Amino acid sequence: TSKQEIPRIGGKIHFPGEMMSSRIETGAPCNDATICETVPTYPKDLIKNALRARKHEFNYLDKVEASIELDLRVGPASDYETLCETVEDVIFPKAAKNVKNEWLYVVNIDGMKDEDESFRQGFRIERC
Repeated sequence: TSKQEIPRIGGKIHFPGEMMSSRIETGAPCNDATICETVPTYPKDLIKNALRARKHEFNYLDKVEASIELDLRVGPASDYETLCETVEDVIFPKAAKNVKNEWLYVVNIDGMKDEDESFRQGFRIERC
């Protein structure tokens, strides 16, 4: 099989062929969220091809940094109470909103065919 070269224009990856809509359809479960784990229109094949073409630029993916304990409260712990018990988790969403409230795809590809590598970006969250 021959690998198709993905053209690069000005440092960006250009996908020839059929144009994709820039609108990301996240679906009802993500309407009130800022990150979304399941996106029906996720362009998995396009992302895989882009990663293969520029693999060396994405070596930092699939590493989850150690948890940093931040205390945002002032005063002794006895002066506050939590609203709910929380559970810390790491999720690997397919889309997230930026500061402009626009949905963007997040690179999260599990084990690509014929390769042992994954390209994943984890988000550390706390759930009530």
